[in-house]
Amino acid sequence: LQRAGHEALDGAGAVPAGDSGGLVPLLTTIASRIADQPQGGQFLVSSLLKEPTDSAGDILFGEVQEVELKGLTGLNRVYVVDWE
Repeated sequence: LQRAGHEALDGAGAVPAGDSGGLVPLLTTIASRIADQPQGGQFLVSSLLKEPTDSAGDILFGEVQEVELKGLTGLNRVYVVDWE
């Protein structure tokens, strides 16, 4: 996990607007856009990270938030990590 949302790999609804660059550029774009979302001390993670780590129970997640990300169509799911 990285503070202030500098982590993100999500495919939940994300479609690049006019991009045919492939998976890596798409994931990079999603990571960058999610990094722009958190506010003061938040950790945000994508559903791609949350889903495989949720079952271990050692990381607590807040409710899902659906956000619009610049350059992508549709809504994308992100989660606040409860780290305090």
